[in-house]
Amino acid sequence: MKTNPLLRAAGVLVSLALAGTVTMTGTASAEVPSAMAASISQLPCSPAGVTAADTALANQVHGQVSWVTAYNASCARAIVNQVKARGLNQRAAQIAITTAMDESTLHNYNQAVDADSLGLFQQRPSMGWGTPAQLVDPVYATNAFLNAMLNNYPNGSWGSGDIAAICQKIQKSGTPDGSNYRRYVDQAGVVAAAAWNSAGGGSAKDFNGNGLADIAALDPGDNLILFSGNGAGAVGWGGPMWPTGGQWAGYKQFTTGDFNGDGKSDVAAIDPGDNLIFFPGNGAGAVGWGGPMWPTGGQWAGYKKITSGDFNGDGRTDIAALDPGDNLILFPGNGAGAVTWGGPMWPTGGQWAGYKKITSGDFNGDGRSDIAALDPGDNLILFPGNGAGAVGWGGPMWPTGGQWAGYKQITAADYNGDGRSDIAALDPGDNLILFPGNGAGSVGWGGPMWPTGGQWAGYKAIS
Repeated sequence: MKTNPLLRAAGVLVSLALAGTVTMTGTASAEVPSAMAASISQLPCSPAGVTAADTALANQVHGQVSWVTAYNASCARAIVNQVKARGLNQRAAQIAITTAMDESTLHNYNQAVDADSLGLFQQRPSMGWGTPAQLVDPVYATNAFLNAMLNNYPNGSWGSGDIAAICQKIQKSGTPDGSNYRRYVDQAGVVAAAAWNSAGGGSAKDFNGNGLADIAALDPGDNLILFSGNGAGAVGWGGPMWPTGGQWAGYKQFTTGDFNGDGKSDVAAIDPGDNLIFFPGNGAGAVGWGGPMWPTGGQWAGYKKITSGDFNGDGRTDIAALDPGDNLILFPGNGAGAVTWGGPMWPTGGQWAGYKKITSGDFNGDGRSDIAALDPGDNLILFPGNGAGAVGWGGPMWPTGGQWAGYKQITAADYNGDGRSDIAALDPGDNLILFPGNGAGSVGWGGPMWPTGGQWAGYKAIS
């Protein structure tokens, strides 16, 4: 996107300084001269600023990517959090971080020194990327980059091929062969992998901060229980989350996601008084009280099902809910623990009547949040998201012929670690079953997750 001579000169100075002393490889580099970086105004990449987790991440990668500071690590983590919020995999994070390494050396610059280029990706307002204020918001900037990636490489085609060439096609830099990006590809892979598994950088349903998708479930005694995922399609016992003593009695629906933008998985639940309540996750397997999300006064009365995802493509977790009139309604998240009204998603006119369960994930691999729903005929139906707050018809996922009859609960995440959204479901015999996604809008049989023998009997909800 940029041809910034100031920043390009920094790279030349680095190369000259190392010439003859270090063999340059993809996973070794030198720091951009501090005087150069300090001369350009920059903003934090996280509202929390640089944290101990960022320092730990920088230390972790220092042996391979020596120039990354705690501030740079905070910017990499901001990118990874958005990639995960979109349901994309680690390769997408590597592509985005490769680009940001070249464009800004992972700095959120709010001073334009090359034309009007700004932010982590040096995106230009004059080229239609967004307003100056938007481009220095890492949430917006990362999602603008990811949107461009998905538009340039539809149907998951960004999942293979030369990463440097992909970056060049998206950014259209002044180096047509993409060699400016190629020097950072391996370094970005190191940083992306470390950030992917760091605290606060985990899956959208990672409650314990280990980067693997977990399941939260309301047990027969009205306690919220954590079942920790192993990343290979199974779960284990994680214990109560909070509070204990049956205090979840009367809660009617719940869903999970990062609603406050801190990179940790939270819970949103409709309480006995028909209010949507926020329970922020601590990243260590528990939740706390966060208060009502919106609206209050019992206005969630009659809502039948809720699920969460980034349905409008802004990088923040939204809620989709079946209302009393059997319409699917969008409640966009604000990234600070609240939601607002977004209107019907599709179709309208009460056509969701009889649908029994809904969940969300990126089932077709296009980077957008979709809905999977059990229809009145006991088939699992895909409703692909358009990334703008609506869904369309996608057809049956698998199996057909009403074979989902008797399934009691469904939820979705990448439980087997292949980068695709899977379904976990409580079957008629009270076992938790994995249905691995194929990334093209269907699922297959994966077998029991744990435990077996009908031990999920009486569980009231899972997410």
